[in-house]
Amino acid sequence: MQAAWATNRATILSLTLVLLTILGCGSSNVIELDADDDAAEIEMEVEEEILVKLEANPTTGYTWAVDSDVDGSLRLVGEIEFESESNLAGAGGKQMLRFKALTPGEGDLTLIYHRPFEPDAEPLREFSVSVVVK
Repeated sequence: MQAAWATNRATILSLTLVLLTILGCGSSNVIELDADDDAAEIEMEVEEEILVKLEANPTTGYTWAVDSDVDGSLRLVGEIEFESESNLAGAGGKQMLRFKALTPGEGDLTLIYHRPFEPDAEPLREFSVSVVVK
């Protein structure tokens, strides 16, 4: 019985290692930013990612959007996600935007907090970081 368990355990460990290798667990560096990082300077490598988490309340009509993206060196990955602070209707939370560095370049990554249906209105807030992709 112990021999069978040892064999199964070794198989499970081997499969886990293979899966982690395939998924690239730990191989991708993600730089996490929040409102405290506004106006920061970021250096990163091609293939690294930036995850920006900013306070938001989409029920008010306001949402974060990309205003500039470092001359095409960064790409927004996936959809903008929202994590609510509570289960209450209308609760605020954080919107999360993930960017991947595609090519070397430098410039500002600027996000605006605005109502997309009010194109002539000034953004309520702005978030910007200087990015150098090596």
